[in-house]
Amino acid sequence: MGTSVSLASSPEQHDGSPVERAKEILRQNPLKMSSMVRLERMINEADGAEKVQLLNGGIVQRIIELISNLHNSWSAAKLESPINNGSSNLSIAKVPLTASRCRNHGFVTQITVGRRKANAMALSRGIGYSCGSTRCQWDIERYIEETIVREEQLAWLMNALAAFLYSSSADFSDPETVFEKLNKLELNHVVDEISNILRQSTIHSMITYHLKNQSIYDISERLDFYQALLNMLCCIVIHPGLMNYVLQPDGPPEESLLLHLLPNFRSLIVSYLAFTRLKLRTPDLRLTEFLEMVDTCQRLLNACNKRYIGLTVKTIATAPYMDVNSTISAKKRTNRPLSDESESQATEDTDSAAQPTTPLSLASVYYRAMKSLQIRSWRFIDENGKLLLPYSYYKEAKALNPLSPSLKCVFQDRGKRIAREIASLENNLPLSESNSIFVCVEESRCDIMKVLITGPDQTPYQNGCFEFDLFFPVGYPFAPPKMTFLTTNGGELRFNPNLYQDGKVCLSILNTWEGRPEEKWNPYCSLLQLLVSIQALIFVKEPYFNEPGFEKYMCTERGQHLSRNYNQQLRHATLQVAVLEQLRNAGDYFQVNNNLKISHD
Repeated sequence: MGTSVSLASSPEQHDGSPVERAKEILRQNPLKMSSMVRLERMINEADGAEKVQLLNGGIVQRIIELISNLHNSWSAAKLESPINNGSSNLSIAKVPLTASRCRNHGFVTQITVGRRKANAMALSRGIGYSCGSTRCQWDIERYIEETIVREEQLAWLMNALAAFLYSSSADFSDPETVFEKLNKLELNHVVDEISNILRQSTIHSMITYHLKNQSIYDISERLDFYQALLNMLCCIVIHPGLMNYVLQPDGPPEESLLLHLLPNFRSLIVSYLAFTRLKLRTPDLRLTEFLEMVDTCQRLLNACNKRYIGLTVKTIATAPYMDVNSTISAKKRTNRPLSDESESQATEDTDSAAQPTTPLSLASVYYRAMKSLQIRSWRFIDENGKLLLPYSYYKEAKALNPLSPSLKCVFQDRGKRIAREIASLENNLPLSESNSIFVCVEESRCDIMKVLITGPDQTPYQNGCFEFDLFFPVGYPFAPPKMTFLTTNGGELRFNPNLYQDGKVCLSILNTWEGRPEEKWNPYCSLLQLLVSIQALIFVKEPYFNEPGFEKYMCTERGQHLSRNYNQQLRHATLQVAVLEQLRNAGDYFQVNNNLKISHD
């Protein structure tokens, strides 16, 4: 990541002690790549006595402090900037921007903070209204550049910490060999001090935060950072005195690295690689190699877990952790923290006794019934190129030949990006009885799809199923996807100021509406961002005010009267077209009937 700096241009200084040289490097602001490479190499080559000097000189503490500070500043910047995971102040003019309210992901999500001064208190939370200004108020390129620099520095510091604990470029494939080499470092007498420093830092929360990332696109764009993160994790967990910091955190059970985070993280990558083999027939070599590193890390954590049990039994006669492989397969034990054997047995007995009498909530019933249908494959075009079902962009799709030699490289890069986007949808799309999004992808091509968005509760669109055609043009991701709204009753109905009778979807992120430069499509935008934005910012409680200029009537009696009348018309249209008509004539590719039945009940 970043620009490579030649070590020849920065000759290594040999004067002064290692501690002084390390302090000089860590005082740099910002940290420099050439200096951090020298520091990493110096720590890697240090023996046990020299590492003790570095610890006593405050070098390790300073490295951990810098990691925590950079992570905290990155998190704060993510929350305060227009790129974040959900904001309560969004700007919308023809819904010109997007917002994501998805859970646990670090991918880039572009939104624009509303800056209206008048009637600010009257606007609903999560929805803002802008005047269609085209003046730039935020530089996304600068923000992305600052984020990359911050992550580069984090990776350098994590490598330096890994070098002190074990090695910044270690082979963890054979845990027993690792344990043997660890004993030769003679760091056991300083592990307690390092443990105290770690517990006062945010390193564990940083690890859990990034392993919760459900965006394969974001992960693939930050592989260098994730490799440094996993290497540091391995270097921490191999120390008996530090295992407790990683394996027994003070947090909910779903943050267990062994039982939840790392297995879920791995499953995300495996699903994506399987999808690329099916759709693209070309492997993603970088992520395949990264998956091997994830597997190695998981095996090492499991081996350290077993080793930790043995040490604990000998010293304090308890075994708070069991073999992760057997634990994952034990369904009852995956949703609660691991404890000692007596408590575990008692809880297991309680669970087995209570399980038959626990009723399932409507949300659970809906989720179980619909999860397997949320992202599906369907045949849109047969082997002879004949269209099997209506699709708005058939001619454009037919004109693009993925097998063309001249476009082979373009289609491979574009296809991998689209595949990563689709893989990121699996655990991030909303799915509940009150609002859901479903995606159907063409069996042989991932750039052709249909989308079904259900109307959220407490809106005039409630219980309705609204269908879109979506196509990724050849210029994607530098050009936005193309979308057509289909639920128009043959071009007779306009369900929203942003949804036209002819199917046009008016969004600045689709470049179909004028807006500020930062509101328009850019390569950092995502399919997930687009879909959630349509649901959250178009299918709203008072869509009348989505029309530019109409927001000035929000606090008036006339405005509320017009909005109520508009909503009444939409409710009737939703029932007739988005509910009853969908039940009668919906395509099989979404199984709309089952969806509506569960949602209505």
